[in-house]
Amino acid sequence: MKNRQLINLLESVLGTAKNSGNESTFNCPYCNHHKKKLVINTVTEKWHCWVCGVKGIGVERIFKKLGAFEKIPKLKSISKIKTFIKHEDKSEHVSLPLEFIPLVNGTSASPEFRNAARYIKSRGLTKTDVLRYNIGYCERGPYSGMVIIPSYDEDGLLNYFVGRSYYDSTFKHKNPKVSKDVIGLELLINWNKSINICEGMFDAITIGENSIPIFGKFLPKKLKVKIREEKVNQVNIILDNDARKEALQLCEYLMAENIDVKMIEIPEGSDPNEMGSEKIKNLIDTTQSLDFRKIVEMKFGL
Repeated sequence: MKNRQLINLLESVLGTAKNSGNESTFNCPYCNHHKKKLVINTVTEKWHCWVCGVKGIGVERIFKKLGAFEKIPKLKSISKIKTFIKHEDKSEHVSLPLEFIPLVNGTSASPEFRNAARYIKSRGLTKTDVLRYNIGYCERGPYSGMVIIPSYDEDGLLNYFVGRSYYDSTFKHKNPKVSKDVIGLELLINWNKSINICEGMFDAITIGENSIPIFGKFLPKKLKVKIREEKVNQVNIILDNDARKEALQLCEYLMAENIDVKMIEIPEGSDPNEMGSEKIKNLIDTTQSLDFRKIVEMKFGL
């Protein structure tokens, strides 16, 4: 018997479906094929895409991919299965602070909510960004007075998060004490398109689609492996001006892997988030791909 409630919920996230028996077909958010190729069994909740081959059991992963976090409580109330996700055994565990409150659940009666929302707006983020990235805040606890931005892996599991004070504090940043060898915002990445590599979470959100924060200046090992496995064709390196040396090293490494690379040079004293979405995207569009001759010239200031 078809799960009509689930179909209605899926259509509110994925658009109108083609229904046949227990199967509903949608446009795939992973490969964005123009035809409906993502098939979801609304009884077993098994799903797969006929084009890109992505598959799974339990549609919560798809909701997280699309940033539809506000729909997940309803999904859990009507789902008849538990989500079984295969993932490697991890020696480190990361979880959101117990005091984490999604901004979408905040109340204007709370001064902390108002201050967090005001700070998010001052960084150029929108309501859509808040939903897409599941941005929250903490009113108390170790992350009190901080905006929290989570990162999820390809299976929808939390792999990292960043905390940023929304007050004028000496301690502006607080991150979990776990390895940074993760693929930031992996759940939202389409490896069939060019990817943007930047330093921080706010930079990644400002740059937009297919942006990966590396939480520093060096490429994580897991990201190196993923780029190779997915045969990524084009990468834009968008590090701050003070990381020019590290950016050139990244470019050389990726070019040696036969990847088309752009090195986006940020004006001194600025960063992608400060520049804003429109300016940084225009800079990406107008920057030419590198060759090794250009790399040498940049190294020696020629």
